[in-house]
Amino acid sequence: MEQKSEELTFIELIKVIADYKIVVIAIMAAVLLTAVVYSFAATKIYQAEVMIAPADDAASGGAGLSSVFSRLGGIPGLSSFSRIARQDKMAQGIVILSSPKFTMEFIQENNLLPVLFAKKWDAEAGEWLVDKPEDAPSLSDGHVLFEKEILEVVEEDSGMITVAVRWSDPELAAAWANQLVRRINANLRSRAIEEANKTIEYLNSEIEKTLIVELRQAIYFMIENQINVRTMANVRAEYAFKVISPAYPPEADRFIEPNRLLIFAGALVLGPVLGIFACFLLFALKHIRGELSAARD
Repeated sequence: MEQKSEELTFIELIKVIADYKIVVIAIMAAVLLTAVVYSFAATKIYQAEVMIAPADDAASGGAGLSSVFSRLGGIPGLSSFSRIARQDKMAQGIVILSSPKFTMEFIQENNLLPVLFAKKWDAEAGEWLVDKPEDAPSLSDGHVLFEKEILEVVEEDSGMITVAVRWSDPELAAAWANQLVRRINANLRSRAIEEANKTIEYLNSEIEKTLIVELRQAIYFMIENQINVRTMANVRAEYAFKVISPAYPPEADRFIEPNRLLIFAGALVLGPVLGIFACFLLFALKHIRGELSAARD
């Protein structure tokens, strides 16, 4: 006796779906309803952006240093100062901005842990809702959250830099973005002043060891240049980066998450897939039950 094929033809597949069309429609409606509820109930995330650009070389003390250092290349130790003077301020600023030390200091100075981990914070009692003190969020936890979900630094091909902050409160997102840029400028200013002081101290010591008139003149010029760097760093707030466009709080309807269009599109795809899978599962179960019943008879 020829055994009947267990495979369903395309027409039979369509018939199975038609037989269970109520199941398919119900699942599609449930998935779509879930997507709608989630998209409107989920916490809205806003993004505030600051557009910055590297300050000119004169502002950061880079003008004229390369030629002077090349003339002094034979003096031991000056090569390190040359590397510092030629260092890319933009890359340096991006590295510092993303560093754990910078982020943790920012969180600590602004007391942001209760804000970042609000679900674990009892505002009335002023304490963490944890069983053990060691379970309370740490500055390191705050840095990880900042790095993964909140802060993004993008270097454009044009040389511009975008500092973007994502948060549920648009006012806070804009405030943090602007504060971070001010802080990185202050950080680089402080570094420049410290480096200039060290350079001046070193060059003054080199003058006493040098008898060559040309080198002494070059060193005097270098000292004067470093004094200018220190002065500029002390008086200029936008020392390393100038703000092209500060961050402004996004409007209430300009959130980036949840992406309702993407959620609805996903629901329209997922709903039919789950519905068809469910109807074939039900068909298979019915078929198995029929075979078992026939076997018992």
